[in-house]
Amino acid sequence: MDNSKCLPISPSLNCPALRPPPGLRALDPRPHTLRPAMIATITTCLALTIPALGIRIFTRSFILRRLQVEDYSIMIASLGYITITALTILSYTYGRGTHQWNITIANARMQVKYIYWIHFLYPIPMFFAKLALLLQIKRISTPTRRTFIYYSTSLLIIANAIVYLAALIVFALICRPREKFWNPAVPGNCLDTGKTLLASSVVNLVSDVAVLVVPVIGVWGLGLGWRRKVGVGVVFGMGVP
Repeated sequence: MDNSKCLPISPSLNCPALRPPPGLRALDPRPHTLRPAMIATITTCLALTIPALGIRIFTRSFILRRLQVEDYSIMIASLGYITITALTILSYTYGRGTHQWNITIANARMQVKYIYWIHFLYPIPMFFAKLALLLQIKRISTPTRRTFIYYSTSLLIIANAIVYLAALIVFALICRPREKFWNPAVPGNCLDTGKTLLASSVVNLVSDVAVLVVPVIGVWGLGLGWRRKVGVGVVFGMGVP
């Protein structure tokens, strides 16, 4: 189509989602895109995750014959992870990974719609993944007595439950009506999405660091040689349990 009809701005959904920089063409039929690399990365991560989950559940179910709360928790987290991965791949069909001036307004809106649902669902697998890890650390470290790790992991479980429930509610209500998140033309109101996403990222980072650091601190108080402390601390710090 004639892009000049889209300038300076047009309500047509077939127009570019952003004006191109000087010297560049909008809606290039062969645009530069990061889509292949992004899809390869997330599918590789999924391909590594699912077999590991399968081995764990098989071992717990048929060899140890004892599924525990953390096993069910990691299964829920994995289902959420698979769902988010599928939504992410679908978002690439609408131009994600491509410069905004090379996608139409219609595709940009669909892309943001998928991104909304990814952010909305994200707290669910994150909470259950951390719950599984914390329960496993708690079970390994404090099987018979209440120690620093027992109390700190219990506190982290409660804190994560509150934080991720709050995140779920915030993203459920971030725009009224919800459609305004991906379609600014719809009448309504939204929270500051930039600040909301930044706050979510900061909270996630703090939570991740706490979940990994607490067991390492607990290990340092054990009656072990420093080499064994380092070894066990590295294992816990990597989230291996």
